[in-house]
Amino acid sequence: MRKRLLFAFSALLGTMLLSMGCEEGKQPSGEKADSTKSEEKETKTVQLTPIRPTTATLFIDASASMRGYLDSGASEFPGVISAFENYADMTELWLYGKEKIGKTTKAKDIVSYPKNEFDEMLSKRSLPWAQESNLIAMINEMVNGKGDISILVTDGILSGSDKQIRESPNRGYNIQQRETMIHELFKILQRKNKCALIVRYMSKFTGTYSCYDNSAVELKEQGRPFFVIVLGKWESLKYLETSLKEQQVDKSSLATKYENIYMIGDQLDKVDRVRFDVGNEENSDGKRYIPYEYADSKINFEISTNDLPDYMQTQAYWNQNFSIETTTRNQINEKAKSVKVDESLKKVHLAIAADQLDGGEDDFELTFSLKFKQPDWIVNHSSDDDKNIKNEEQITKTFNLKYLVAGMEALNNAKGYVFKKSVKYTGRNNIN
Repeated sequence: MRKRLLFAFSALLGTMLLSMGCEEGKQPSGEKADSTKSEEKETKTVQLTPIRPTTATLFIDASASMRGYLDSGASEFPGVISAFENYADMTELWLYGKEKIGKTTKAKDIVSYPKNEFDEMLSKRSLPWAQESNLIAMINEMVNGKGDISILVTDGILSGSDKQIRESPNRGYNIQQRETMIHELFKILQRKNKCALIVRYMSKFTGTYSCYDNSAVELKEQGRPFFVIVLGKWESLKYLETSLKEQQVDKSSLATKYENIYMIGDQLDKVDRVRFDVGNEENSDGKRYIPYEYADSKINFEISTNDLPDYMQTQAYWNQNFSIETTTRNQINEKAKSVKVDESLKKVHLAIAADQLDGGEDDFELTFSLKFKQPDWIVNHSSDDDKNIKNEEQITKTFNLKYLVAGMEALNNAKGYVFKKSVKYTGRNNIN
């Protein structure tokens, strides 16, 4: 008969509050960590609540290449602008080329457009277009905005100035200087107490498309993506994200449906510890142990995914990005680990073969980690070369999109992980 070594263990891992940070190392108002309490006791938290923004600033990227969305006569582009214009109680309305474009007063001051005048320009498709625009300058303006949120409607193309393109070898600035542009965005966004929401839409496009080297291609009635980028505090952006998702499933909603959505810096509870549900098996000294045997027993854990972005709550994401390491073995054997994602209940069920957790005579640790990976749609809809923009495969892609998003991820303090938690276990030599 096979010997069985049983380490009576009481801790089943109940709910793991998962988080990515808008504010690294900070907790929400009303929440205080009590270092005198043991890790096994439940951590009480005060959750942040999504709040409708009251003030906003909205910019339209006014580069000449954006004109094709309006000139197509399609309703999607102006419809999306109107929707975001009305999310807050008060919204300042601007265009943006190389710099802010507003209404010129009699005193020669530049002020935001009055709503009625802005709406009339939009309905008549008579915006004052600029020759070029500066996406990095726009984002810098948004970061320094005073409202609850700053909104930008843009084609999402990360590009240098006309002069930079013209003076670069083979007019290839937008390819050659990608890392430089990413670094510029990082400098603008790092250590900012903000989150970002990136929403991708589709609309007909009729007009001139400017390629990475500023060569012109004429498009007619072809579907092209455009984006709404929103910067602001978590509460306001979560409200917007929730509203957009509700409209997406509401068949009675007349709102334009988005194609993709990604919130950078999404975090609900700002909690950085694992909460244990204490079981009924405990040694006299209060220590807990792993139930260990050489038979086919499993140690079962359950992790809540409720607070994760939707794209992280899939079986594929966990299969690719979740791992468990132990100090006695570099990594738990994949065959000994079974991860099942229940997307409807927003839970992950994890079972580990008990004989994979032998710590021997020494205490040891298990480290649970979920790596951060941006949604696949960003790479799938990003193009490194748009010279063949009329190609059926290229027409729905955005030049340099993945580099734009990479720069904006300076707002995400996850440091490569959604979570990485270590749990200590007692070795055989400590059994009473």
